[in-house]
Amino acid sequence: MKRLMAWMRDFFGMLYSPSLQAKIVLGVIPFVVLGLVYQSAMLDRKAEKPDDRMLPSVNQMYDEVAKYVVDRDMRTKQLTFLTDALSSLKRVCYGVVIGSALALVVGLLAGVFPWFRAMIMPIVIFFSTIIPVSVLAMLMLVFGTDEIFKIALVCFGITFLMIRDASATVQSLPAEQKIKMLTLGGKSLSYIFYIVIPQILPRFIETVSLYLGPAWGYVLVAEMMKADSGLAYRILLVKRSMNMPLIIPIVLLITAIAYVLYLGLRLLNKAAFPWYFEVKR
Repeated sequence: MKRLMAWMRDFFGMLYSPSLQAKIVLGVIPFVVLGLVYQSAMLDRKAEKPDDRMLPSVNQMYDEVAKYVVDRDMRTKQLTFLTDALSSLKRVCYGVVIGSALALVVGLLAGVFPWFRAMIMPIVIFFSTIIPVSVLAMLMLVFGTDEIFKIALVCFGITFLMIRDASATVQSLPAEQKIKMLTLGGKSLSYIFYIVIPQILPRFIETVSLYLGPAWGYVLVAEMMKADSGLAYRILLVKRSMNMPLIIPIVLLITAIAYVLYLGLRLLNKAAFPWYFEVKR
């Protein structure tokens, strides 16, 4: 009994370090609970109404997904599933790449040069506090309703916040590094390329991975506003027929794609900058 109490005290303590097996088991528990809750609710609804589609069974979802995967667009003759998935993925990737590139350059300059920071940061802070969805109408008037509008919404939603993060990261670097570089005759460009960029890049990639979620959200909102393909566009179409057996798998697919992108950036970051994760420990 004493051993059990001691183990529980260690397990629930702040100094407990779970093994890989323990992490897997602990991580699976919430999903098991969620599955059991869904299964229980689904069975209750099926008992009252056997053909209920609001909480579909696995078989119902499988049937709808099978149709969706093999279905072809009447106009283009292409697979609808692939067209939707690739359209949404392309919009997210374009928006994140463009927004990240702008954020890295502007944030780097703002962090290094005080005059540039004093000039640019007030307007960056102003735009970063605007809710992106609130400017949907303006973006549609400026960029139209084509692909540029969807990419612009992603850029607007993530760029200014990432600039603030990049600038703060640069400013947090030890001032001694800058002083030593300038004392030894180094120039501003040398300081940026040899001191700043190698140190902030892993942190910046980590920031990009965190903003993948909001980027997906903006793309889905834009697709529901105006699109002829995309996963959110497909959800909007099937919503009219209350087709929950297809809506739920599409939502899970969006989550899976977003997680794969997030995991890919994490693995890339660890492979390119292993020292960063060693320091974080």
